[in-house]
Amino acid sequence: MFREIVVGFDGSDPSRRAFERAVEMARAEGGRVTLVYAFDPVPFTPLEVYGVAPPTVRSTEIERAHKMLQHAAERADNVKTDVVVETGYPADVLVETAKARKADLVVVGSRGMRAIGRFMLGSVSDRVVHMAPCAVLVVH
Repeated sequence: MFREIVVGFDGSDPSRRAFERAVEMARAEGGRVTLVYAFDPVPFTPLEVYGVAPPTVRSTEIERAHKMLQHAAERADNVKTDVVVETGYPADVLVETAKARKADLVVVGSRGMRAIGRFMLGSVSDRVVHMAPCAVLVVH
């Protein structure tokens, strides 16, 4: 049974399909879905050494991500849905969220990269498959 489902969501078509599938599964099992959006870490700036935060659009991006996840969550009729927005590499954030929530399943969309793209850039879905503490569903 998949009662705790974690979904990687970035607003792309593959992530939307992953979310729709997770909602179907949660509805059938009486489960909960946690939508996760992860920001890649911001590069370190020398000003941070002195306790001066550089001007950044990060807060605007975080607000935008929360709104996007909330909007998606509203479409999950009668399925309990949580949202998580974190800074970190997406695969790592998904795996850590799955561990913290004792997830039964992680659902991610596949971008359909060819082998050379996966080799050069890595693949969130590939890393999650190898690192997750639970079952993983990759939705095409």
